[in-house]
Amino acid sequence: MKILPIRLFKYALLGGLFLYSTISCNKGGDTPPLIDPSDAVNVGKALILPDGTETKEGTPPAPSTNTQAPKVTPVVTEQPTNNGSTETVPIRYSNLNNGIGGVYAQVEGATNYYNIPLSGGGNSTSGTINVPIGIPENFGSGTFVLVYCIYDRSGRVSNILRIRFTITRTEPLKSGEGRATVNGRTVKATAVCDLDFGPYGRGYGIQINDNQIIIFYNMRQGNVQLGDLEALIDNSITGDITAPFAWYFDGSSIYWSVSGSATVSGKKISSSATFREAFGSRTISITASGNCQ
Repeated sequence: MKILPIRLFKYALLGGLFLYSTISCNKGGDTPPLIDPSDAVNVGKALILPDGTETKEGTPPAPSTNTQAPKVTPVVTEQPTNNGSTETVPIRYSNLNNGIGGVYAQVEGATNYYNIPLSGGGNSTSGTINVPIGIPENFGSGTFVLVYCIYDRSGRVSNILRIRFTITRTEPLKSGEGRATVNGRTVKATAVCDLDFGPYGRGYGIQINDNQIIIFYNMRQGNVQLGDLEALIDNSITGDITAPFAWYFDGSSIYWSVSGSATVSGKKISSSATFREAFGSRTISITASGNCQ
């Protein structure tokens, strides 16, 4: 018998008991000053990037003239967002030789750039990778442009692409508040942190109403990729999952994360992810954030 259905029911039961969990939250510190998105220097120092990202002064290496260098084509060139949100930037690549080494990115006009190490590609010469970009809560309304490219494991650099982020500022969530957008519909929610699931670990919860909740497992400070839970279970020898993932319950169906990312800062969490129905084929997109301060 496949292990997945058994574990789905276990987690579903645990999710239904979340209201009885013990919640412990820390008080937040001082509010940081507001950053104008047109201030490229400060925006370049403030964005939230994946774990392992190196921030360096200057500009990234120029595109390679070698015919073996990878090529990238735009998927998204305009990205509306809000402060406190995490957006995923898809990058479509081709002519990849020797696998992906990483991504270079820079806010246009900034004095620093990011080196985001990645792995993947294998023997494939084309495909798509996703890079999460976290927008801090202390950003105001406005726009900034991010320029980016990829490089392969031999250090060959692709051509450069641009994406413009347009931020509409919303007031930061107060303690205990949450917000969720499910398939384009935005609703208020309640943030629940430090959910205790006993031997299954701890999690963060964003409760939309009595029937709907999003639960994030195996979170850690910073930006993390949310794994495809079915693949994580299939690839686990012991059945214990330590990689970050998420569930969504809508009152009648259970969905698990298949892709996306989450950013944790103290007791605050923001996420943008795609979920697939556990016992069906439907998929939904969810953007959510919560403050347990």
